[in-house]
Amino acid sequence: MNKSILLILFFFIPFRGIIAQNSKQSDFIFPTQSWEKLKQPDTLGWDIEKLFELQQFVNYETNLTGLMIIYNGKVLFEFGDTKEVSDLASCRKSVLSIMYGKYVANGIIDLHKTIGELGIDDVVKLSEIEKTATIKDLMTSRSGVYHLSTNTDRNSIIPTRNSKQPGTYFIYNNWDFNVAGYIYEQQTKMNIYDALEKELAKPLQFEDWDKNKQEREVFGDHWESKYPPYHMWLSTRDMARIGYLMLRNGEWNGEQLVPKEWIRKTTSLITPVKEVKISEPRVANWDWWKWGYGYMWRVWDSNEEIRDELKGAYSATGAWGQYITIIPSLNLVVAAKTKSEYRRGTNKETYLTLIDKLVDSHFDFVAKQNEIKNNLKIVSAKIIDVRMNQNSADFFKYKFEYKDKEYFGWSCTNKDNVGGKSFLVSFDSLNPKQSFIDLDYRVEKFMDNRDSKTYRTIEIGKQIWLAENFAYIPFVCELDSNKCGVWVYGYNGTNVEYAKSTIEYQKYGCLYSWEQAKQLCPEGWHLPTDEDWSELEKFIGISGLINDTLLNHISWRGENQADLLKNGGQTGFDILFAGWRGGTGKFNNVEIHANFWVDTETSDYGAMERLFNSNNGKIGKYWGNKNCGFSVRYIKDKE
Repeated sequence: MNKSILLILFFFIPFRGIIAQNSKQSDFIFPTQSWEKLKQPDTLGWDIEKLFELQQFVNYETNLTGLMIIYNGKVLFEFGDTKEVSDLASCRKSVLSIMYGKYVANGIIDLHKTIGELGIDDVVKLSEIEKTATIKDLMTSRSGVYHLSTNTDRNSIIPTRNSKQPGTYFIYNNWDFNVAGYIYEQQTKMNIYDALEKELAKPLQFEDWDKNKQEREVFGDHWESKYPPYHMWLSTRDMARIGYLMLRNGEWNGEQLVPKEWIRKTTSLITPVKEVKISEPRVANWDWWKWGYGYMWRVWDSNEEIRDELKGAYSATGAWGQYITIIPSLNLVVAAKTKSEYRRGTNKETYLTLIDKLVDSHFDFVAKQNEIKNNLKIVSAKIIDVRMNQNSADFFKYKFEYKDKEYFGWSCTNKDNVGGKSFLVSFDSLNPKQSFIDLDYRVEKFMDNRDSKTYRTIEIGKQIWLAENFAYIPFVCELDSNKCGVWVYGYNGTNVEYAKSTIEYQKYGCLYSWEQAKQLCPEGWHLPTDEDWSELEKFIGISGLINDTLLNHISWRGENQADLLKNGGQTGFDILFAGWRGGTGKFNNVEIHANFWVDTETSDYGAMERLFNSNNGKIGKYWGNKNCGFSVRYIKDKE
C-alpha cells in the first residue's frame, strides 16, 4: 500500500468570524452519504507543521491501513483505504455496548439480572457462585467466571475458577464479552447482525455496510465454550460514524438513537488503571498505559497523570491495531484500522503516541487570533515548497518578509497549482512566526503597457481587483475644467510630469470623470458594475443587499465590513481616502472620503458610486455627477 495517500482539507475565514467552539446541539454537523472535508484547519486551531509531522509518523512508524480523524463533524485527516472492510476485532465489544443502551433504558435488558436467572451455562458447568454474576459484571469484565473461551489467546492468564467473587475483580475476559453478545440476542429476540443493521448501519448511513460479511467466530476453539465471538466487519469511515455518534452523546441529526445517559454510563470509569495493572502483568510495566475500563470501553483515567485534553476521552481497541477514540474536549473522533490479513499490527503504545501527536497539533485559535489582532500586520507571502499528496490535498510552506527579515509558515490546500504564487498573510508584528495565510486573497501584479506602471492586484473570492487606485495620466485638467476628465488632488494645472511628481499622485493616483474612467480602462479589465460591487460586498459578509436604484439618499450597507477593505484591512484591498473633485471645480475631503465610480448609470448626468468614510464601517451606495472626479478600481474581465 502506498503510504503517501493522505487527505487534509480545510476552510479559511481570516478574521471575518470566529468558529464557535461550543456549538449548540442543533448546530452540530452530521455526515450524509459521505463525510465533508475540512478546509484549512490552521484557522480552526490546527498547527499544519505538526500535522505534517503526524503524517510522517503515520507513514513511517505505524502499519495503519486506514485512518480518519473527524473534527467538529468534518474530516481533518484521512489516510489509506478508508473504504476497505475488515474485522473490527475487539472494537466489536464497544459497538455491542452502544447497542445495549436502548434496551437497558426501556427495561428489556436488566443489568442486575444474574446469568443464573438467564439460564447461562457452558461446556464445563458453572458453579452457583459464578451464576450470581450479573449482566453488568459481564459488560465491565468483572464477572468472576473464568471458564475457558473460544478466544484461546487469553485463556492462559485467567485466574482459577471460583477464586474471585463476581463484581470484585477486573480482568479482560473474552468469556464475559461473548456471553454478553448471547444475552443481547436472548433478551431482545434479535439476531445481533440484524440489530447492528437496524440500530446503527442504516440510521448512521454506513457507506460500506455489507451484512453478508458479518459472521460469528470462525477461528476459535468451540470445544472450550459454546459462546462464540460475534465478529464485525466495517470500514474505517463507518467506524468514524460510530465514534461520532458517541461524541454527540447518542444523537444523530436530530434523533436520539442511544440514550444520552447510557453514553455517559458506558464510558464512565469503573476500573481504574491501578486495578487494571494488578490483573494484567504486562500493563503493570507500561508507564504509558493510562486506560482504565468502563462498560466495554477503555477510559482514560483522570486519576493518573494525563494531559487535560484526554480527561473524559475513551477508546475502543482491537487486536492488530483497530481503534475508535473519542476526545470530547477537542470535538475529535479518531478511527484507525490495521487490516489483520496483512499480519502486521499497530500496537497500543504506537497508537497512543499518534494520539499525543494529534493533540499536540491543536492550539487555541481564538486566543492566537486575538493576539494577532492586537498587533496585526498584513503582507503578501509566496508559497515556496509544496508537498504533493495523491489525494490532491497538499501541505505547503510559505515565506514572507517583515522589517528586512524572512519568516516562514505552513498551511495546506486542495487547490491546484498554488506553488510559486503569492497570497495575503496575516501575522503578529511582535511575533511574526504566528501567521495565517489566506488562499482567498491571491496577490499578483499587473502592468499597464501604456505607461509601464505596475499595480498590485488582489483576488477576492472569484474576482480580481486592482489593489491600488488607478493612476494612468495621459493628460491632466485644471481644477475648474470639465473638458478632459483627469485630475490629481491638490494640483491645479495641465503639466503631466509635474502632476506625477506630487505626493498626492504618488499616494492616491488620479481622480477621473465617469466617462474617462470608462475610456481609459486597460485591456482585459473593466469599470466594476453595481453587480460586481455587490458580489464583493456579499463575499466580505454583507447580507440582505437591496437592489436600490432610485438612490434619493445614500444607502449604507453592512455594519463594519468596510473596514476589511480599507488600508490595513484583512482583504488587501487597501482603500485610501483620496477625496474627490466636485463637478463645479473643488477638491473635497481628502483623508476622509474615498469615492469609486460604478459602471451603472442612474440618469443622463449621473452614475453610481461606492462611498467609504474613514469614520464609518459601512459602505455607501450613492450616485454622483458624471463630471465629478472619483477614484477608480478596475476589475479583471472573467475568462
